[in-house]
Amino acid sequence: MLQYYPIEEQCLLSRVREGDRRAFSRMYEQYRPKLCRAAYQRLRDRETAEELVQEIFTKLWVRRGELRIEQSLDQYLYRSLRYEVMNHCRALAVRERYASQYRHGTAPHDEATQHLLAFNELNARMEKEIGKLPEKCRAVFELSRHQGYSTVQIAEALSISHKTVEAHVGKALKMLRTGLREYVR
Repeated sequence: MLQYYPIEEQCLLSRVREGDRRAFSRMYEQYRPKLCRAAYQRLRDRETAEELVQEIFTKLWVRRGELRIEQSLDQYLYRSLRYEVMNHCRALAVRERYASQYRHGTAPHDEATQHLLAFNELNARMEKEIGKLPEKCRAVFELSRHQGYSTVQIAEALSISHKTVEAHVGKALKMLRTGLREYVR
């Protein structure tokens, strides 16, 4: 292992910003052990702690040109570590929640699929029941519900009274309720 002499922090940061790999290696060797210990104290998992610290230094190197550190490098790195640990714990909680849902058979995607299948089944059944309506009743119902026509507009379009329109709509709804009773609660 090489011997490193203490270098002023700002000088080190300046050299890292310029892409000096030796300065970056020096920074890595100086701060990595302390950060790994701090991460391990929070996570109790040495491998994950080392991965998170590695991630901090990787991000630092990638963004070295835009790096603006207002406080000390030490504070910056520990704050970065805190965020990495929080993000890691958040991601673990999400994974655990999904794993738990799958173990208990309530996966979110399964539920959405079931709802979609039920909707499609109901829609197909409704179309079938609408097809069973008497011709005039079906025409009035489709103008009312599918086309959005008002009672007056339907009466004018079909040259019937608005009371007849209301009667056809009422009859259609009653027949549909009967035909779809297993879906209606």
